[in-house]
Amino acid sequence: MVKVYITDATVLKDEQLYGRLYANLDSSRRAKVDRFKFEKDKRLSVAAGSLLKYALQDENIKEPSIYVSPNEKPYLAGNENLYFNLSHSEKMVMCAIAEKEVGCDVEKKTVIDRNLAEFVMTEYELNQIYAFETETEQQEMFFRLWTLKESYMKVTGLGLKLEPKTFSMITQKDKIEVTPPFAEQRFYFKEYFLDNEYCYSCCSLSKKFCDTMIKVDLDWI
Repeated sequence: MVKVYITDATVLKDEQLYGRLYANLDSSRRAKVDRFKFEKDKRLSVAAGSLLKYALQDENIKEPSIYVSPNEKPYLAGNENLYFNLSHSEKMVMCAIAEKEVGCDVEKKTVIDRNLAEFVMTEYELNQIYAFETETEQQEMFFRLWTLKESYMKVTGLGLKLEPKTFSMITQKDKIEVTPPFAEQRFYFKEYFLDNEYCYSCCSLSKKFCDTMIKVDLDWI
């Protein structure tokens, strides 16, 4: 089962709450937070670390040891049958936990940069986007496709080393597929619709996903 957690980092503008959660992070996450220059990035990093810690506690992992693969994808040391992935955009932070490889992505919907769209989308995907008449509908499809693509690139462990124009996302009714697939593995996708501001997508080698994301209030942790 793929479990997906979501939280709003805005509450970390409260310095007391920020300080408490920062102090509860492991030393490597605190060092990562400290490397950021801007307060917004620091808050997102604290939120991501805190959300991951909360999710792992649900799996009875109290003191996780995290290492990074040669492709710079983080893994849990000593827990080879449990995988995680993190994503954040603007104020929202997303965490996916699964028994098989997993990737997730959240993106705030903004005005489409057409040059960027042509750089990262295949002709098939561009046709899907611009088949819609209104800018709002085009925006929705662009970010649906991009979060699906990003979650897929992350689950492979390659990230942006897997060029986004080398594969297409196919969305038809309730069916989502990727072509051509990476290696010989079967990938499964799930989209979540929480609000009108963001798109949320998840990809995994596991085919069973939680029906809804688990909302976590950071001031409750």
